[in-house]
Amino acid sequence: MPAPPRLTLIVPGIGAALAQSPAHTAESIDAPTLARVAGRGALSCAWSRRDAQHAGLRSWQRGLLATLDLSPGACASAPVSACGSGIAQAGEYWMQLEPVHFAAGLDRLSFLPLSGAAAVQEAELAALAPLLAGHLRSCGMELHTLADGGWSARCERAWSVDTVNPEAATARELDQVMPKGLDAGPLRRLMTELQMLLHDHPVNDARARHGLPAINAIWFWGTGSVPAPQPAGELPPAYGDLPYLHGIYALHKQSLQPAPATCDAMLAAIATAKRALAVIPCADLQALDAQWIAPLHAALASRRIARLELILDSWLLHLDRAALRRFWRKALPPSQWAA
Repeated sequence: MPAPPRLTLIVPGIGAALAQSPAHTAESIDAPTLARVAGRGALSCAWSRRDAQHAGLRSWQRGLLATLDLSPGACASAPVSACGSGIAQAGEYWMQLEPVHFAAGLDRLSFLPLSGAAAVQEAELAALAPLLAGHLRSCGMELHTLADGGWSARCERAWSVDTVNPEAATARELDQVMPKGLDAGPLRRLMTELQMLLHDHPVNDARARHGLPAINAIWFWGTGSVPAPQPAGELPPAYGDLPYLHGIYALHKQSLQPAPATCDAMLAAIATAKRALAVIPCADLQALDAQWIAPLHAALASRRIARLELILDSWLLHLDRAALRRFWRKALPPSQWAA
């Protein structure tokens, strides 16, 4: 009988819910199973948002590359995601574009990502795209929509610029995370020009009527060139739908399976594998706990999986059956996780 598989579950988008999780008593925790396994397993903030050296990638992307033992330097977000969306070729230079809100303070601007109730809707992106695409064309950029609905731009030339992902930009002062490098000046001017185009756009008039922050800026990040395809590798079986994950596997000439609808479906799919990983975007902590963490905890206890690794944006949690027996350890709810 084959040994049970080792599973890595990556959850992009859960970081905000973890950070905002309210303090509770041990008897009333929003995510009780996650709190239990965090207390008994090995928990660390492995990919800090404040790490300037790797700010070109989101935390979950860095976690994915660490799991696959791949170099972050060769896997920039924009070109790999464009490759995963089937719109890029080797050698092309790409940038990702994120609609955001710049909030004016007394003496500085602050970066505000548009998420949760303020998230940018597909219809809003569609309404803004023609205006922005026309201006970008005049600057040698071609706007494209990725498979997940986000924006990316193919550039006529490579830009000598260092950029910071939106997640990292929220963790520092805006003037510290603006583009840097030889081409930083032109890119900053382009950002200012796009701000003027967005000012008083009908999309923002509608958002104002609903009490939502305006889409008043476009953030460029994840810049880089599409790498050449790699020799067919030995990456583990993977499940997920995000363009970046698709791009990594496409560059290594390996297939990828769609994200399973349920935890039981995933466990059945990986039953004969030695190792597997799944990328399951989720922004709701209670849903994550009930639909994924609790069933995986039960699967570990019943030997359906041998080891569980959770990558929750910046956080890394290792858990095996020996850890489950540490019953004397108290639950550790996210409100008590110290970055």
